[in-house]
Amino acid sequence: MTTQDKVKSYSKLFDVYNGDVNKVISAIHMSKSTIQKYLKMRNLPEEVLNLLDTNNEKKISIDVAVELSKLPDAIDKIEVLDKITTLTNVQKVDAIKKFKQCDYDIDYLEDIKEDVVVHHNNIQFAPSFPYVIEKSTGKFVCIPENMYDDVVNLIKNKMGELNYYH
Repeated sequence: MTTQDKVKSYSKLFDVYNGDVNKVISAIHMSKSTIQKYLKMRNLPEEVLNLLDTNNEKKISIDVAVELSKLPDAIDKIEVLDKITTLTNVQKVDAIKKFKQCDYDIDYLEDIKEDVVVHHNNIQFAPSFPYVIEKSTGKFVCIPENMYDDVVNLIKNKMGELNYYH
C-alpha cells in the first residue's frame, strides 16, 4: 500500500468512525501518533500526496507532508515545494517551519533556504573585517584600523617572520 493509499484509507476509516481516532487505532492496530500523521495529510492537494510515492528528486517524506499540512489553505504547497526542492527532507521541514515564522511570505523562501543550508552544514562565515579570535570565548575581535601596524609588528616580534595570504 502506498503512502497516499494509507492517507486515503485511514481518512475513510476516520470518517466512518465519526472522527474517533481510538476506533481507527483499534481497527488497524497502529500507534496513535502514526495515525495522526496520516490524518494530518488528508487535506493536502493530490499533487502533493503524489510526491510521497514518487521515485524522483521531487519525492517528499511524511514529515515534509505533515509540515505542509500545517500551512494555511491559501498557500500554494506546490509552489513552496518548488522553491525548496533542492533541500534534503530534514532541511525542507526546517524551511517550512521558518516560512511560517515569516508570515508565509513566499519571497522570503530563497533566504530561508540559504539559512537552512548554512545551519545544517555548520557553515560559519568570517567577518568582512580584520579580526582575531579570542581563545577564551571563541568570539571574533575586530582589529581597529589604527592598530593594524601594531598587530603586524607584534606578530613579527613573536614569530620572526610573517605568512602572507593573497
